[in-house]
Amino acid sequence: MPTTIPDLRSPRTLRPGIFEENTMTTLSHVRLSFLIAALLLAAPPQRIKGEQNGKQRGNQPDKPRSQKPKSPPKTETFWQKALRIFGVSATPRAMKGDEKTLAGDLWIYDMNTGASRRITRDGGYHSPIFLAGENKLLAINGEDLVEIPVDDGGETKKLHATKGILKLVGLNFDDRDQVLVLSEDERQRSSVELLSLKDGRRVSLTFNVESEEDTRMLAHLRGWERVYDGGQIILYTKTETKEGFAGSMIEWNDVYLKKGTQESLNISNCGGANCGQPSLSSNARYVVYVKEAT
Repeated sequence: MPTTIPDLRSPRTLRPGIFEENTMTTLSHVRLSFLIAALLLAAPPQRIKGEQNGKQRGNQPDKPRSQKPKSPPKTETFWQKALRIFGVSATPRAMKGDEKTLAGDLWIYDMNTGASRRITRDGGYHSPIFLAGENKLLAINGEDLVEIPVDDGGETKKLHATKGILKLVGLNFDDRDQVLVLSEDERQRSSVELLSLKDGRRVSLTFNVESEEDTRMLAHLRGWERVYDGGQIILYTKTETKEGFAGSMIEWNDVYLKKGTQESLNISNCGGANCGQPSLSSNARYVVYVKEAT
C-alpha cells in the first residue's frame, strides 16, 4: 500500500489551532507597532532638561524671574563734593579766616631752596591759587579773574569778571577746568560755586545748614588753612606781634608751613606787613601767598 505524503501547504495537515494562533499574534504585534508609532508622532517633542527652565507646560510664556529692586544712586553731599577740591581737608581745624580783605602782591616760596621771590608789583591781588602745571597762577584783581605767569616777563591775562566772588578755594581734582569759589550776592547771602575757566559759567552747590558736616566744611572753606598730601603738608596763617614805638604793639599775620612731624616754619617773614592766603602747587614744591603793600 503506497505511503501517503502529507501536503505541508494545507493547514489541515498541521496541528489544529497553531496556524490561527500564530496569525492572530502576528497581526496583534503589527497593530500595536502602528499604534505606538502614531502616538509618538502625535506627541509633542520632549524638552531637554534645563533648556526651558522656569517655563510652564505647553506654550505659555516664561514667568519673569524675581529680581531685587535696585537701590537709587546715592546723592553726594556738599561735604563730599568739597573734598574733591585741592587743599580741602576731611578733618579741618578751627583756623581764623578773616583775611578776605587782604590784597597786595603775589610771592612764591620754593620749598626746595627755602627762597621767596616776588611775582607781581602792581598790587591789588588776592586769593591766589596755582593752575595745573605750576607755570601760571590764578587770582582775583579788582573785579576780574586774572591769569598770572610765574616766570618774569609774562603778561597778566584777564579771564572773566568776578562779580560777587570773594575767594578762590582750589582746583577740582576731577576737572582742572573747574575752580571752587565762595561768593556773595547783593543781600550778602553766601554761596559756594564751581566756576568754569573756559566760559566763566558758575554752578551753585547746595549745602544743608542743619548738617554738622556741611557747616563745618563751610567754615573750613572760608578760612585759609590748606591741607595736602593726606595731612603731610599744612599751610596756615598765624598772628605775630612785636613792640613798636612808645610801647605800642605791632600785629600782623605770617604764613606757616608744617611738613609731617617737623616743626612749623614761618615761610613769609613779613616783619610787620600782613601776609596770608597761601596755596600749594600740585607738585608740592611752591607756595604762593599774598603780601600786603606797605
